[in-house]
Amino acid sequence: MSDDTTQTPRPLANILKEAQDGHIAIKLSAEDFVNIDRDCEAFKDAIRNVQLKAQDIASHDVWGLGEQSGWGNGEGTRQLVSSDTLVNRFRDKALNDPNSLYQIMDQHLKIVEDIQTAHRTVRDRMVESDANFAAAFKTANEAADTRPKVDTPALASRPHK
Repeated sequence: MSDDTTQTPRPLANILKEAQDGHIAIKLSAEDFVNIDRDCEAFKDAIRNVQLKAQDIASHDVWGLGEQSGWGNGEGTRQLVSSDTLVNRFRDKALNDPNSLYQIMDQHLKIVEDIQTAHRTVRDRMVESDANFAAAFKTANEAADTRPKVDTPALASRPHK
């Protein structure tokens, strides 16, 4: 999971450095900056929800695939010999594998954070240097978000094929 102490390089480190050094020019309105920031927050929430699902999958005790002894025709028998292997693969692909759903979502989260940081850096420079932009940004940032919400579909609602 992402609570280890080793610092991995940021996916967009070069863009972040360029933004911090003032070498990036972005032509966006104050409202655009507000919307990008809000969208990044919503996307990060969606990613975290997928990570929670991955944790749920990895910690799910009984899959009903015959992996428990005593399940099936008699005590100590299994209906599916490879059920333990299958269940362990589900768990590993959810959380424990370097290429697991959780780890992939963690990389996506870092990319969104980097995009958000780059935009915030440019926005902050614009706020510092342009009083009109600063006023427009303050107004836009304090206004309620009236755009329609985009919700991720519930995983259980997807049709089985």
